[in-house]
Amino acid sequence: GHGAYIDSHSSLELPALHASLGDEFFADRYTIGVWAWEVDVVPPSWDRAFGLVDEIWVYSRYVQEIISNVSPVPVVRMPLPIVAPPAGGDLSGLHLPDGFTFLFLFDFYSTLARKNPLGLVEAFTRAFEAGEGPQLVLKSHNGDFKPDRLARLHDAVGDRSDIHIVDRFLSGSDMAALMRRADCYVSLHRAEGFGLTLGEAMALGKPVIATGFSANLD
Repeated sequence: GHGAYIDSHSSLELPALHASLGDEFFADRYTIGVWAWEVDVVPPSWDRAFGLVDEIWVYSRYVQEIISNVSPVPVVRMPLPIVAPPAGGDLSGLHLPDGFTFLFLFDFYSTLARKNPLGLVEAFTRAFEAGEGPQLVLKSHNGDFKPDRLARLHDAVGDRSDIHIVDRFLSGSDMAALMRRADCYVSLHRAEGFGLTLGEAMALGKPVIATGFSANLD
């Protein structure tokens, strides 16, 4: 009658957790793994993790289909709740000019190929001439830990003064203020497991531009 609910960004962590907790923790329990995944190939290293759970919960139909193709246990779609970011926060330290603002949020620990900020910069520069009016704000973090990726992004931006890279930590309230400040949220990602920031922008009533693929189709 006891259950175990195990939330893990990657099933690769589960065998290590099993080794740490021991067989006793899992014995006579119905174990649900809550897994996030972003790409359409599930590595063979997941096989051991599948044997440690009775059921898997995922955030989107996209991930459900991917994992169901290889999972020996049921895979259930259990979407995350989407709550509009609250009011508050202070953006004065960012010194963003007025004007129509496109926003994209991402983490440099996610690959540039998947999050695709370089493609977004290219699309923006093709869509708008320098000084035409709109601006693009790329809010990132962990660029100090991935300086080569941050440098590639700066190189792609070049001398475009209407594209702003903000690679710094912001509090939750300041991030919410930035989302509210934006006029449109845009993501040219190549795959998303859920797409929380897109949903949050939509919950604020913002228009969203995104690729027609992966979890944001939900």
